[in-house]
Amino acid sequence: EMDISNNLKWDLVNSAVWPDHIKCDSKSPFCRFKIPLVLDEFNSWHFQDTPYNPDNITNDYVTAGEVTYNGTASACWLLRKAYYSLLDSSDLFTYNFLLRFIVHIVGDIHQPLHATNGFWDNANFGSLPRGDLGGNLISL
Repeated sequence: EMDISNNLKWDLVNSAVWPDHIKCDSKSPFCRFKIPLVLDEFNSWHFQDTPYNPDNITNDYVTAGEVTYNGTASACWLLRKAYYSLLDSSDLFTYNFLLRFIVHIVGDIHQPLHATNGFWDNANFGSLPRGDLGGNLISL
């Protein structure tokens, strides 16, 4: 039997970062599981693609709402679904799983680069008509 927990603590702080830890694809100081979980199915839940479009770019990538630029569920989608799931469920797994994500996602969407997707076509930021992926494509 293999211990993958690495004796991690499950208080509020550790629970809040758990949604990032389950995405780890290698062992590192940040990814403390002995065996990386590589659960990237939930990646789009970590951000909300509210368009920031100062250059008035028009295309199918400039979208707002509960889906991301590629049509996957967003942070706001998760929060709405989690609310109704917690109302309807009495299952401890559901509470455990969703409360960890709720705490994490509320933190994520209060970070500007997790809440917006910039669309650019100018000299400062270059041409990013499909968005900057929450600032990830902007060089500093």
